[in-house]
Amino acid sequence: MNPCPIGPEARQRAKHGVDILEAARVVDRFDGSVKGADLLVGTSGVDTESEKRFARIAVTPRDLAVRVAKMSGRVALLFGREDFGLLDEELRRCDLLVTVPASDEYPILNLSHAVTVLLYELFAARAMKPGTREASGLEKE
Repeated sequence: MNPCPIGPEARQRAKHGVDILEAARVVDRFDGSVKGADLLVGTSGVDTESEKRFARIAVTPRDLAVRVAKMSGRVALLFGREDFGLLDEELRRCDLLVTVPASDEYPILNLSHAVTVLLYELFAARAMKPGTREASGLEKE
């Protein structure tokens, strides 16, 4: 919501993703950002197990990917502001919460890194062919 203007530097950094950058839907309100979504997934670096203000416990990106791979419909991934994340009110409106496991000393990831981890897990789960399994030790030899 309310991003900075997309200028020449953003287009240059996007490289082969300029079409995605230019197709981005810019909204100024929370409701506009989730319109048409069947599942709202909020991200948080806060330990939701020990916080009484959260109605649900956050799952890991891999757990999220497994759940999403089985469903049809549109998923909205909500990432918070770089400086203080999603507001509690925004998190309460989400169907699921997800947190990227990180160091106890500094549990918050840079926004771009959190996005990368979540997208990797989501794409990896969809790329797995049904019935595929890891090779056994004997098969590896």
